[in-house]
Amino acid sequence: MATSTLFANNTSPTGPQLDAVLAQLAAATVIACTMSGSANTLVLAPLSSAATFAGYSNMQAFAATSTAFNTGPVTVQVGTFAALNVYNDTERGPVLLEGGEIATNNGVVFLYDVLLNNGAGGFHLVNPTQQMSTSNTVTVNNTSGTTLTAVQLTAGVLKQSIIIRTGTNSGGFNDTTDTAANILATLTGAIATVTTFRFRYWNNGTGQTATLVGGTNVTINGPATIANNASHDFIGVITEVSPTPMVSIYG
Repeated sequence: MATSTLFANNTSPTGPQLDAVLAQLAAATVIACTMSGSANTLVLAPLSSAATFAGYSNMQAFAATSTAFNTGPVTVQVGTFAALNVYNDTERGPVLLEGGEIATNNGVVFLYDVLLNNGAGGFHLVNPTQQMSTSNTVTVNNTSGTTLTAVQLTAGVLKQSIIIRTGTNSGGFNDTTDTAANILATLTGAIATVTTFRFRYWNNGTGQTATLVGGTNVTINGPATIANNASHDFIGVITEVSPTPMVSIYG
């Protein structure tokens, strides 16, 4: 951000001129703010009255201590200016927040980018909260082969699941995955060859050997049988998003 007043040949700048330059310099640095609003609708107020500006400027940064834990997409509004979407920078480019990227009492920095949201502008979340590896545990009880739902396989945004398979089976049985389309639908912002998910299948006392079978447009690669009282880890990969979702699962 360039200042509008130059003093190279001005030996007696006026007070208002100096005040204007100082205000512009303040706006060009990371602007410290207080935060208010709800979990997903954040409002920032600059701490210093010197940080005055007429509107958002490209690559302008705002810092604050978070007052809430976001549970989904977030907007940020600085002062009386427009509330804009916040994006997380990922290997597939900027994506809207999904939940958990901002934690209470953490320091956060929002960087304004005029190109985000198709030129409408938005904020990069410079330092998203580093999320611990977590998984969802689900028990599937059945006395014969069943369909493992997309949510059971992926745990949604967690992308990591533990499936505890129970039920007294009379013989070897096949459990079939959900369709590739349904799996893709649970993975927000999924992109081919980049988005993966993991699940551990524990054959917990069914008395028989289980075999994992692919649902529609799901291909199983490698070992897919799980002995009684044993577990096996699988990794799923989105291999195609459009026009036909495709998933490969490696055992």
